[in-house]
Amino acid sequence: MRGNFIYINWEQVNNLVISYGITAADFVNGIPNVPQRIVLIDGVNEGTQVNGHTRFQTVTGQNSVREFLIGKANGPKMWLDYHEADDLDLLMPSEIAELLYMAHMMTHFHLPLYSKLRNDYAFFDDARRFPEDLLSESADF
Repeated sequence: MRGNFIYINWEQVNNLVISYGITAADFVNGIPNVPQRIVLIDGVNEGTQVNGHTRFQTVTGQNSVREFLIGKANGPKMWLDYHEADDLDLLMPSEIAELLYMAHMMTHFHLPLYSKLRNDYAFFDDARRFPEDLLSESADF
């Protein structure tokens, strides 16, 4: 049965969406605009630039971001978008620590939308969770 359905949970108060069964291509085709810049917080991807302040890898340019999002990865993809090239340089150590926490725990400590980054997306590809786990947490079914 795994892979035969799509699970979507929209938290309207926090404007968060948790989903299962949606491919990277579905995600890219479903958003209004592919981000110009993303910061990778999982630390396992290669072939990207590194921000000197945060030491996180980045992907810049809409085509490069699209290729990264749709491309195959060795592990889960975890990233946030940001607007300007120097936005990452504004993050305080506590905010960088929150991003590291998100990457390690695959969940957010605080709402993962940062005014300094002006991000629209925080994407966590958590391969450890299966739909049966998600369905058992929901009282709506």
